[in-house]
Formats: sequence, structure tokens, C-alpha cells
Amino acid sequence: MTSTELQGFILTRHWRDAPAGTEIEYWLATDAGPRKVVLTSRSSVAFVAARHRAAVEAHLAAMTGVRLRELALRSFQQDAVLGVYATHFRQLGRLARALQAEGIPLLEADVRPHDRYLMERFITAGVRVEGGRAEGTTIADCKLKPAPEFRPVLKVVSLDIETSQHEGLYPLRWTACRSVSSSCWASRPPSRMSAVCPWTFRSSTARRARP
Repeated sequence: MTSTELQGFILTRHWRDAPAGTEIEYWLATDAGPRKVVLTSRSSVAFVAARHRAAVEAHLAAMTGVRLRELALRSFQQDAVLGVYATHFRQLGRLARALQAEGIPLLEADVRPHDRYLMERFITAGVRVEGGRAEGTTIADCKLKPAPEFRPVLKVVSLDIETSQHEGLYPLRWTACRSVSSSCWASRPPSRMSAVCPWTFRSSTARRARP
């Protein structure tokens, strides 16, 4: 199966700053097994009111890899805004703190890259993967598009260990869910485990039947 034919369901998402730019990583559940999507050399973006341009440019003079761009966008207060594009996401954090000391808000500087990528493409969980370079189970620099209808059959394992501050061991639970329609097992009455797996439970010791 080529990457252009692949549909997946996002399980985890991460970001990191690399020398060439910000990298975004998603792990997907697909019908062909787990896949890792890596998007490299991404720019990070925030926004600032256009009236603060001079103050922002004064800070950017001492920063490399950060630039301003005019955009046809407005804030919720209907102020014209500029895009602040940075090679690394952490640069936006440093700039936001510097501007905050002057009473200038850097809008959306706290939106993490992996969340922004999904939000801008209206992706929730199901995705269609197009293009990219496939190496084993990793697909690099592809395009993700929404596929809200895709739902894989998930296999889930949850380990819950509860202890006291005095090194006492409380219940140790091992919960396995084979699919949405499966039962789950717990070593104790499962009232507290319903928040982890909302489906039917059976005790692993008593093997009680479903209610």
C-alpha cells in the first residue's frame, strides 16, 4: 500500500525543534498497522497587532530566523494583524515574553505546532495521507487531509497502578480492550476504570458474566 492510499486515526502527536525547523510527529492507527508521520522543516506562526510593528521589529533585529508578514486577517477586536513566522517554535515563546513586558500580546504564541497543523486543516482524528516518502512504517513530509469517516478497530491496553505516599500498593489493574465491542478485564471491581475504558467490564478473578 502506498502512502497516497493510506487512511489513519491519530493516536498521539508531538513536536520538536530541529536545526532546520520545527518537526511534527503523529502516530496513526491504520488498517495496515501503526504508522508514524513526520513533517520536517516546519515554520511556527503567531500574530501581533499591526500597530505594534515597530516594537516587534526592534526585537527581531536581535533574532535570526523570525520574520513578519502582512496578512489579510484581523483579531477578535477587528485589529489588523501581522504574521510572525519563526524557524523554531521556542523562538515565539521568547518573543512573547519580551513583548509581554511591554504590554504587547503575541497572539496564539502558545498554540503548539502539532495542534495548529490539525486545526488549520479541520482534522480531528481521522486523516488521509497523501504523498510523502515511505520508509518502513514511517512516512515523511506527506500531506494530511481530513477523513472523519475513518474509524479503525483499536486494540488498547491500560495499566493502572495505585500506591500510597507510604509505599503501600493499592490495586494493580491490567485492562485489555480488543475492540469497541469487546469486554475489558480488571483485577478489582471496575467502577473507577470506567473513565479509562467505557465499555463492559468483567473481573479477572471472579470472571463474572456481563450484566
